[in-house]
Amino acid sequence: NMLHALAMLRESFFSDDMPEAQVQAYLARMGNESYSAFMDIILLNRPKPSRVDTKMLILGGERDTSIPIQTNKALARAYKTELEMFPTAHEMMLDSNWEPVARRIVSWLKDK
Repeated sequence: NMLHALAMLRESFFSDDMPEAQVQAYLARMGNESYSAFMDIILLNRPKPSRVDTKMLILGGERDTSIPIQTNKALARAYKTELEMFPTAHEMMLDSNWEPVARRIVSWLKDK
């Protein structure tokens, strides 16, 4: 049912301390994933880390139920950088603890 689906989205994307009104506002703006874009990411257009020579910043959410920490660690290894974890869920830049993430991104960009 719809309430169960919304509860699953909330759990998947946002931390428990995220205000309900904000969660509802964000969920109302979400659309369905494009099937062709999803298939492109999964099967067709795989990343090629060996072809990337720019510095990468890899961030992960400690409460992310969508992307396992092992996947984030593998991504960081592939791009020869460190994984930095934050106390957020999947939607790091929308979550209740977004400010430390934003500060880290800004400081990383200033160092480049």
